[in-house]
Parts: sequence; structure tokens; C-alpha cells
Amino acid sequence: MRKFGMVILGVALLLALGTGIAVLRPAWLGLAGIRAQPVELGAPFVLTDDHGNSFSSAALKGEPFAIFFGFTHCPDECPTTMSDLTEAMKILGPDADKLHVVFVTFDPARDTPPVLAAWMQNFDKRFIALTGSPAALAALATSYHVFFKAEAPDKSGNYDFQHTAATYLMDGHGKFVTTLSPEDKPSAMAKKLQALIAMPK
Repeated sequence: MRKFGMVILGVALLLALGTGIAVLRPAWLGLAGIRAQPVELGAPFVLTDDHGNSFSSAALKGEPFAIFFGFTHCPDECPTTMSDLTEAMKILGPDADKLHVVFVTFDPARDTPPVLAAWMQNFDKRFIALTGSPAALAALATSYHVFFKAEAPDKSGNYDFQHTAATYLMDGHGKFVTTLSPEDKPSAMAKKLQALIAMPK
């Protein structure tokens, strides 16, 4: 799933940019002078958090945030990414309070608020987990050019997803800045997150 996710991410961003990967170089490499990219990603939303409460994208305004799409039954990328983000938050220390980390499921049939709440206990307590209707989740994923597709269930009815495996970093104005790669170690994630926090408000 790791290589598949990166291929899909690359295709999605190239389609979104149109002008080629060179436009992303300042963000990918720019831990100094990092800036928002001319790519329109994301959209306003109202979903349900892991406590069963309504959560609006308006609550994210004014602060940078990282957003990752996945599902709790994921065998590899999702728990690994969330664990790495947890470690990155530890590296950031007090600065970790200056940004939000959001996990959005695209498997609402299984990822109910109680299931999300139990799963999120494994990670940083500040993380926000969201679910919602299939239509609302699909619309939000599409707004980020996130690909996901359910695979055929096995004999027990369990199923997996093929999906984009990147984490999207957004500034305090809701503008796309760059991504965290599945290949990034927590230390590399922390450097990108620190640069995101340091961007002018």
C-alpha cells in the first residue's frame, strides 16, 4: 500500500498543479522560507468527531493543521502515520499546541465515533478524529485529491482500502503548503511541522 499511495499522491498533485512538480520544490525542500502553494485543496465541512459532537472546519481557522485520511482497520499505513505524528508532536514540545492534527476516516460503516475514540487512545490526545456520511466524507477527500477505493471483502466480510497515504499540511488560512510523506521519519515530520508553525499568520 505504501508505494501505491505515493504513486496516487504524485498523480493527484500533478493533475492538481498542471504546471509540473517543480512548483512543489520550495515546499518540499523549503524548511526555511516555506510558503503556501498555488494549489486549491480542501473545502468547508461539518462532520462528527470521535465524541459524537458536530465538528466544523471553522474550528480550524487561524491555526495551521495537518490532515490525514484513512481507516481504523488499516493494517499498516494509517496506524504507522498516526504513531509517527505522535512522535513528531513529542519532538515539537510546547509548539505542538500551535497546530491541529486531524484524522478523517473514509470507512464510516465501521468507524463510528466510539470505534474512533477507542482507536485514537493509541495516539496523541490532542488529535481530532472525524467521521460522517459517506457522501460528506467522499466530498472532503475529493477536495484534497485523495484517492480511496474499497477492495473486495474476504470470506469473513473484512475489507481493506487502497488509498492515498500522504498527510496534507495547511496554513492558518486553510491554504495548502506541502505534504508529509509516508517515508518521512518523525524527526523529518517535526521539521516540516515546525516550519508550518513558523509561517506568518
